[in-house]
Amino acid sequence: VRNMMEEEQTLYARIDKVEWLLRQDMSQDARRIWTNKLRDLKELRWHKANERIEALARVGGAFLEF
Repeated sequence: VRNMMEEEQTLYARIDKVEWLLRQDMSQDARRIWTNKLRDLKELRWHKANERIEALARVGGAFLEF
């Protein structure tokens, strides 16, 4: 559980950093690269959240279907 929390904190820190970078002045190419990186990080955040929900469901004896 602790490792999952540390991973989540790191992920949120990365998202914050990329969002900060996107508020800066940069070339369109750089902005495109960082925008794609932000999208990927947010997708990973949703994936991790779903993993956490599934793990909690297994611990509780429930099963979730997607």
